[in-house]
Amino acid sequence: MAFFAVSAAAALTVWTLWRTVPIAAATGGALTVIPSAALSLLGLHGVGLPAVYGGAALAGIAFGAVSQGASRMMLASLDERDRAATLAAYYVLNYLPMSLPAIAAGAPPSTSDYGQPPTPTSWPPPSSTSRRRQHSPRHGARHFTPQTTFAVEHR
Repeated sequence: MAFFAVSAAAALTVWTLWRTVPIAAATGGALTVIPSAALSLLGLHGVGLPAVYGGAALAGIAFGAVSQGASRMMLASLDERDRAATLAAYYVLNYLPMSLPAIAAGAPPSTSDYGQPPTPTSWPPPSSTSRRRQHSPRHGARHFTPQTTFAVEHR
């Protein structure tokens, strides 16, 4: 729910500040970070859940204002033909640091150090036998697999 508060506040801030002077939006957003962090920490340390949501909303306001102001200041000084490439690089540099932990979390861990079986990295997992059963096109059909010389009957 706190992530929704951040996202909603950021979207509303970007929408309301689109006519504001970019340096004022970026400065105001930067100044909003400190109260949002203080309110979030107070909420986590006993004040209560409304303070956490208030801190999340203030953080969203700060994020929306800073990103709106920074992107508008950056794009205003560029030619029209350079804006798309610059904006693409801006978004890659903004969102890559946030996605790297998610990518790392999806990497198969080395659990052999902790005595746990390794995580399967492919599906379906390898079978315990070396011969695979192949499905036939019709029920009860007999066929020979390339790996074996005996008939396999499906039930």
